Amino acid sequence: MRELVLILLLLPVSLCGQTGFSGKSSLANSSVGASWDYSSAFYNPAGMGPAKRSFVIADYSRLYLGAKTDIYQQSVAGFSHLFPHSIGASFSVLGNEMQQEKIFSLSASTRLLSPKTIEADEARWGTFAGVRIKYLMEDYIKEKFHLENPDDPLFLKYGYSRGTFSLDLGVIFRKRNLCIGAFLKDANQPSIALSDEVKNPVPLEANLGASFDIHDLARIYTNIDYLNDPNLPADERINPAVGVETYFLNRKLAARGGINRLFGGLGATYFTARDRGGIFVEYSLIIPFSIGTTHRISIGYRFRKPLPRYPNIKIIDIRAKSEKPITRQPMPFEITLENNGKKDVGAFEIELLLPDTTIKEKLPGLKEGEKKTHRFEFVPENSGDIELTATADPDNEKLEIYKDDNSKTARFHIYPRPTVSITAEKPVLKLTQVASIIEDEPIVPLLFFKSGKELLLPPPEDAQIDHSERTIKIIGERLTRNPDVKLLITGFYDTIGDSIRDKAEGEKLAYKRAELARKKFIEQFPKIEEQIIVADTSSYKPWERRVEKQNFEGTRKGKRLVAEENRRVELKLLPPEITLIPPLTEDKLNELSNILSRNPNIELEITARGNYPTIDLVDSLLFFAEEFRKSLPEEIASRAYIRGERAVGEPLNISLKLTADGIFYNPPKRKKLRKDFEVDPEFNRVSLQTKFEGELKPEKFNVTIVDNQGNSITKLASGKKPGRSFSWDWKLPDGSFADPERTYFAILSATDEAGQTAVDTAEALHVEIKNREELSERFILVQFIFGGTKSEAEYNDA
Repeated sequence: MRELVLILLLLPVSLCGQTGFSGKSSLANSSVGASWDYSSAFYNPAGMGPAKRSFVIADYSRLYLGAKTDIYQQSVAGFSHLFPHSIGASFSVLGNEMQQEKIFSLSASTRLLSPKTIEADEARWGTFAGVRIKYLMEDYIKEKFHLENPDDPLFLKYGYSRGTFSLDLGVIFRKRNLCIGAFLKDANQPSIALSDEVKNPVPLEANLGASFDIHDLARIYTNIDYLNDPNLPADERINPAVGVETYFLNRKLAARGGINRLFGGLGATYFTARDRGGIFVEYSLIIPFSIGTTHRISIGYRFRKPLPRYPNIKIIDIRAKSEKPITRQPMPFEITLENNGKKDVGAFEIELLLPDTTIKEKLPGLKEGEKKTHRFEFVPENSGDIELTATADPDNEKLEIYKDDNSKTARFHIYPRPTVSITAEKPVLKLTQVASIIEDEPIVPLLFFKSGKELLLPPPEDAQIDHSERTIKIIGERLTRNPDVKLLITGFYDTIGDSIRDKAEGEKLAYKRAELARKKFIEQFPKIEEQIIVADTSSYKPWERRVEKQNFEGTRKGKRLVAEENRRVELKLLPPEITLIPPLTEDKLNELSNILSRNPNIELEITARGNYPTIDLVDSLLFFAEEFRKSLPEEIASRAYIRGERAVGEPLNISLKLTADGIFYNPPKRKKLRKDFEVDPEFNRVSLQTKFEGELKPEKFNVTIVDNQGNSITKLASGKKPGRSFSWDWKLPDGSFADPERTYFAILSATDEAGQTAVDTAEALHVEIKNREELSERFILVQFIFGGTKSEAEYNDA
């Protein structure tokens, strides 16, 4: 006997699995998984969610009548809704004269997904999850527990009670007549043995159940219970159950019965009121197949159904903030909403359906009875009448009493923007700029010297310019621009005018004169030093006279002039050496093109030679030369000139050579502009036509002339009626004509009574200048004697 008692103390009490039957235990546990009324305080905790009422219940059970010990159970339970959550609590005692098992529990249930309709919310359809935390306590009554040794070391070490926590989990889905649930009891499998050395946990119990309502007549329950107890054979761990519940007296009386593998049951419940709150009583008879019967009686109070409380969002008004909204400008408007329901509503979405666009925004919630105005804006693209439809909670995410007042439509007229136009007639001021071109004579490539010296001859007292200085300056400047051209300087002396005793003295004087000329060039133009060459007197005849004495009027003057022209240096241009034999190869053309591009005063001379049997031989030769010139690339042909040269007995041929004579024979030109312009009387005033169009009246307008640098030149007109003509005389504020270097614009701006401004700019106004040149030739006469071996044409024919 002592050993048996010790085993009972070390193991969990077998009565632990019998607690929590509730008043529906007569269904033989067929409603454990899918219960969704007050019995869920003992069974599936998720069932508190779909339950429609709160309750409290107390019961007393006499278990296993006929057993040797008087086993009883006392329970108190209850739960209350805190929509959308539910909480519950229970307390039960299961025991006899030797021991007691006490269970304290707290349960909670919540809806997993928000309902989409009021019907689903009021009927408590949806998916719910629940959790229950239990505290299990085993007490051994010391006075009633008899042992051979009162000082048993087990009780001395562990005491007479043991407590632990346990966890139940559940989930339920309910819609219309169907309910499906799953329930895990003692999911953590706690141990309540006195000794920590004993590892025999309370077995996990898994339930899967369903219920189905047959109209208002009956409800059928099914459940499969799996007990994870290793001490049981595998075929005894599964316990299927089925039960039925039917109703009488307008559902105030319910009768039920059920059966499973271990026992059957019968029972009934009577409600004193159906819809109102009231007391109810229950009786259950449990008939085990292997032990005595169990009787259970319960009494409870079922509270009244909570009155439905839902919000109701209503759009009261849509109002534009602008009296005259206009196109392509922000149009502010206000929407006033009210919650005239019986419950606060959280943040919700509003949808604004506008022409060509839809706006969605999240708005803050509204308390019960609260009214709020929200501001929006959009930019209308087109004018005319438009509709604006606002819908609160367009996706029906909020449960409301009514949905018909969630939308409202308002109509507005959008005014078009005004349009203006300004056009210009004769937008050009035509001026003529007259320039006088003064052209001097060509450069004569000679420098003259004093008698017997290497000093340049000064100009005569009545001379307008210094011939020597002018010659050096112009030739030096042009050589700088033509880096491939050389200047050959040859010096001469006069055997009579220089009083030379012998040839050696004359050659020395001639060379010094050439060196002096070179020095003069380099002093003014150091960069051309490598281009200046002094000829060796042995390579030519430095005593050669340029002119002989002529029959002048006044013998002394003629003698002096002849002597001055023979005391000289002569300047000769040497173009770059290049062999040019037609036809020219591509490499030769490239070389020639490079020379011409570097030296702007070098030209290509094309000479046609031969004896051509025509009436006009020269014209025929020029024709062939021109045909050859046309065959050259444009950049070369534009720098070439042609010649015809008769050669008796020679076949027709083309010869080419480079010449730099343009440096000498290109006369210097100077341009002088006249101060005043000549104005074309047909284009001395621009006419401007203006036009205004719009639904609203104009308030003001301006016509302004500005230039392309943003400067305001003049305001031509202002007022309220822009439909008139205006003109501008092209005069600036200081009275001068418009600047030819700038472009001008006539701008019309008009504002209507809604404050809309339209702007238009006429085509650009500009000044057109026609240049006219008047050539004025000026010959500066320098006294030369053109006689002897060289003609005047060789120097002056340009």
